[in-house]
Amino acid sequence: MNTADGVARTIESVADVYDALGGMNAVKLIITLDSQTQEWFVYLTPLARDTPADRALTDEMGILVQLRKEVSVRLTGSPLETDGNSIVTLTPEYNLVGLPLKDPRLTHVSDLFTLEGIGGNSAVIFFTNNGEFKVSVRGEGPDDMPIIGGQAFILDTRRAARVTVSGDGWTH
Repeated sequence: MNTADGVARTIESVADVYDALGGMNAVKLIITLDSQTQEWFVYLTPLARDTPADRALTDEMGILVQLRKEVSVRLTGSPLETDGNSIVTLTPEYNLVGLPLKDPRLTHVSDLFTLEGIGGNSAVIFFTNNGEFKVSVRGEGPDDMPIIGGQAFILDTRRAARVTVSGDGWTH
């Protein structure tokens, strides 16, 4: 990451995300999942820096953030480790993932089911919208929402899979 709100800053870990969002004045908690070990990590305070909860960011890592107040941060830079293509690695059971690229095939959450590795492998996708958890099942429904940059998804998959995502970095 090159800047956060116009200030030069490198964002490489959960602690860096915490700081960029405003630290303890703005962030209640940040949740990540290690899909290999099925361990959930919760980053609560600045004291969590350099602990297992302060995980290095990867291009497909999903992050759930609960805020104390509304926050708007403009991040600029290049997507992590991508050249217009990225692989999202899924393991059996739960996966907390993000989309590192704005893939033109994916405009709504239900479109994720059209991807090889997700369709037929995951029956439901959990995501948040305006602070509420929503569920998308195969096909459109009242909770099917447009995908936005920075969004995280929880997928419960039956088998391991590698999902290819292609496109440009998110601009909003």
